Amino acid sequence: MLHEILIALLGEVGGIIEEINGVFLVREDCTLLTKSEKELINRVLKAAGYYKYLLKFTEKYGALNLGLKQDEEELSGLYLKALCRGIKDLLEEYRYNIASIEQEYLQEKTITIPSLLEKVRSEELNGVVKLLIQIENQKYRGGQLLNLLATEERCPSMKDIMSRIHYKVLQVFFHQLIAWSVHGDLLDTFREFFIMEKEGNEWTSKFILDLDMVPETCIGASQAEKVLFIGKAVRVLGKSITNEEILEFANALREVQNNFSKLLLAQVLERIRKSIGNKLWNLVVIKSNLLQHIFALKNYFLLARGEFILTFLQESAEMMALPPRPDTAETDINQGPFIQAQSALEEDPYLGKFRFTIKQSGFNFEDFKYSSDLCLLGNSRKIKNSLRLGTVRKAGAVWHTRKHPILPGFSSHILLKGNPPLNLTLMVQSEKEITGQTINAPLTSENIENGLVVNFSLNAGILKISILVNKALCGEIERKVDKNQFSIKISLELEKLKITLDDQTWLERTIPVNNIKLDVGGSTYIGLSSSSAVEICKWGFTHIGVGVNTGVFDSWSGLTLIYTPEPPIDLMLSTQILDKYMTLFTFLFTLRRAQFRLNRSWLKQTKSNIDRTRPEGNFIRKSLHLLAQMNFFLENFISYLQVDVIEAHFSIFKKLLTKSEDFEEVRKYHEQYVAGIANQCFLQAPKVVREVQEIASCCHQLSDNIDGGGDLLELERKFGRHSREVFEILSSQKNQHPALGQLLLRLNFNEFYK
Repeated sequence: MLHEILIALLGEVGGIIEEINGVFLVREDCTLLTKSEKELINRVLKAAGYYKYLLKFTEKYGALNLGLKQDEEELSGLYLKALCRGIKDLLEEYRYNIASIEQEYLQEKTITIPSLLEKVRSEELNGVVKLLIQIENQKYRGGQLLNLLATEERCPSMKDIMSRIHYKVLQVFFHQLIAWSVHGDLLDTFREFFIMEKEGNEWTSKFILDLDMVPETCIGASQAEKVLFIGKAVRVLGKSITNEEILEFANALREVQNNFSKLLLAQVLERIRKSIGNKLWNLVVIKSNLLQHIFALKNYFLLARGEFILTFLQESAEMMALPPRPDTAETDINQGPFIQAQSALEEDPYLGKFRFTIKQSGFNFEDFKYSSDLCLLGNSRKIKNSLRLGTVRKAGAVWHTRKHPILPGFSSHILLKGNPPLNLTLMVQSEKEITGQTINAPLTSENIENGLVVNFSLNAGILKISILVNKALCGEIERKVDKNQFSIKISLELEKLKITLDDQTWLERTIPVNNIKLDVGGSTYIGLSSSSAVEICKWGFTHIGVGVNTGVFDSWSGLTLIYTPEPPIDLMLSTQILDKYMTLFTFLFTLRRAQFRLNRSWLKQTKSNIDRTRPEGNFIRKSLHLLAQMNFFLENFISYLQVDVIEAHFSIFKKLLTKSEDFEEVRKYHEQYVAGIANQCFLQAPKVVREVQEIASCCHQLSDNIDGGGDLLELERKFGRHSREVFEILSSQKNQHPALGQLLLRLNFNEFYK
């Protein structure tokens, strides 16, 4: 009988033992044993069921993926195969143990059923079976497997078994880590590594973090970002890294692999990052002369080179007096005034990398044929002429890579298809970067602390729509529907948000949009997210208004510069940074253009021969008095921006640049430099921008009407109202900006605003 039990423990039945639905039991019709003896043997035979389950699991997932169902193929991968190898080792030990028991029995004939129960140790196999059931049910893969193996609660007897299985899986992780960090190769056939490859720019969007696959028990969030940077930098540097350095990096990581420690891995990665970062710094900052590029950006984007902008304004005055021609405006401005401005300057090798464009806010994807401006995160992919976001197990998101202004309003339309239950979220936020280069990239609305979120969820024929601002519920509605395709329109006008489905208004609410943190020019990222399999067929976004903000006075207000950096300078100048430069130019150009027109009007009137004692002369005299007030405001405001803000920040940046020899440090310094200028130019304060643009509009109105006509008194009141509003807003913020007190002192000369 003992031999029958031992054979059953190896998954084979016969004699008094049978198998029912994977459970091994003593046959009910067996009369040789008492009930208590049957129960005791059945306890021993539990190990047989566990053994057979583990054997089938390793045969299914440990070999080639032949004959697997679709959901089983999704689970399969190198990490699971490594786990199966660890289980096979465990099963080999189990079989050896059974053979040893048989050998002992043949020699001594003294083994009893209770002693057999102790020797088999079925609880260890049971612990592994429970783990595998959890893996199959939850579809754990890649880094998720490592996290599960490291955090699974276990009894002392299981600790050694789990450690050995964990070690097997860890070898796959280190194989991928070394390939990426040392050679820049992404070896990830089954998409299990925490770095994903997408379509896009090699440095900014081709390689992104897969947040679900980060093995947090092995590598911290900040370390994952370092690994992403290291691999991308290795790809850029190429042969600049010597074979000796490659060998050194690989050996250091293999030492950690053989004696794993999370702390030791972090130290090795930091050492590699510093070495690679220094080489990249030498390539970008020293060899490519980064400072001269930043200096050129300051000269032209930030209008620090006065003769350039003055010549351009002179040459473009007649052209910009008329509306831009829709089809040829950019060509006209680049081949006319811009060429003239270039010829008036000394030869500048960097100026040729700039060109003018009329910035159009918004986007419209009718078929997603061209999707280079989109960043796909998580389980999201392009399928023919549409986007597929999410599955029931993993969320997916798509973000437009550029920030768009949302004030005073916007409109977004979405054509959505999917089978219930489905969900879709529109996300509007500016705090977190969306390129997938950091661990905090917002994959779902749960990652957004500050922003506007509009949720759509369809389940059991009930469509629910909810509006949240900074995670606070602002409105909600539920209705029955009998369709799975929707044409959605979300529009904001001032503070009124309106949601329309298939041309029918579903929900209207007033929301506290001013509580949302916005970036330069009141701009923000726009994205969609889903944790169900939905198909986005169309997606568009339109800003209500042109230029930096409201208060726009003509069609040229969207005019800005574009700079095309060459490799490797493009590593430092991301799309997001260049967008901020473009918005800064638009704002500064608005002020310079208004100032230029005032000065031109003043020059024209001082050279005229009109008798100032006549009625029309009296009008001109009053106009010139108002012109002087406007010019005084602009002179001081522009002087503050150019000297106290831009030049001061550039001086600080230069000092920091000379002290650093690390690429990532320099990149952060440059981002802080641009962000600091934008902040102190008040581009993150929409009210200030709006009032200043209204003042610029007043300047244009005065220049248009200075020869006679127009309500001068009303214009004077309008200018006084807006300039006073600017003064009061800035007075309330003077403690936030060190140099702001000097501007307020100059503007309030002789206590003008009191």
